[in-house]
Amino acid sequence: MKQVLNGKKWILLSAVLAAALHPGAAWASYAETTEQAEQYYEKYYTDYTADELSLVGQYRTANAAIKKSTADRLVERAFWYMQNGYIVYGHGNDSYKQHGIADCSEFVSLVYGDFGYSVTEVAKDYDTVGQKVNGVYSTTKVYPNGKTYNALAGTENLKIGDILTWYKTDAAGNKYISHVAIYIGMLNGQPAVIGTVDQDTGKNPTAIGIINDFRYTWGGTLNSVRRVLPSDAWNANTQVSGHAQQSPVIPDSYVLPPQNPIVMPVQ
Repeated sequence: MKQVLNGKKWILLSAVLAAALHPGAAWASYAETTEQAEQYYEKYYTDYTADELSLVGQYRTANAAIKKSTADRLVERAFWYMQNGYIVYGHGNDSYKQHGIADCSEFVSLVYGDFGYSVTEVAKDYDTVGQKVNGVYSTTKVYPNGKTYNALAGTENLKIGDILTWYKTDAAGNKYISHVAIYIGMLNGQPAVIGTVDQDTGKNPTAIGIINDFRYTWGGTLNSVRRVLPSDAWNANTQVSGHAQQSPVIPDSYVLPPQNPIVMPVQ
């Protein structure tokens, strides 16, 4: 591995740029130094094995019918980056390739890019990605005690590998896309996505995690669903022509150095 960069300088600069380039996109904590990033990793790795890795196992059991399809390989690549990417949250062009740093849209672009799909790294531009999937929207449901909670309606219209986008509203009342993530199916009876997460509240060792609780913000602020993959992407043991998986991106340097040996995926 190459030399670790000065993580504090990079992340602090990233935080300054974030407000201007990605308003409202701070869905994950900034690890200001390599030491802090390593502390996050050590502090939350046990929670990660109990939560995320359990959900990965559920995904593989529930989706055996599409095993080794392009969609399945894409989700497995997202899992690979969660386990072996050692991603710290931040912004910047090709920041993962250079420094092991990524925000929500760069992570999605990174995963799709490994299969030859050119997908924007700018969250607000995701309404131009692929085709819109109709019939999926935010709704509210009622607990037996009368209290309401958020949920997603129309999950039957989702497919593994779809890109979900969420919105925030600026001071003028205009909505903009603030977060994107990759759909990985129904797990524990709830829709699940993989993407950047808040390391403090989500108890994640890196910036990548799995969310499958839509009762709060996630269920109430869905913007749209985008589908990039073609119709044959869910055929088991096949790959879409011209979109064979490539080797994952290995950063030139890391804010969070690999804490365990990196196991390369089977091609």
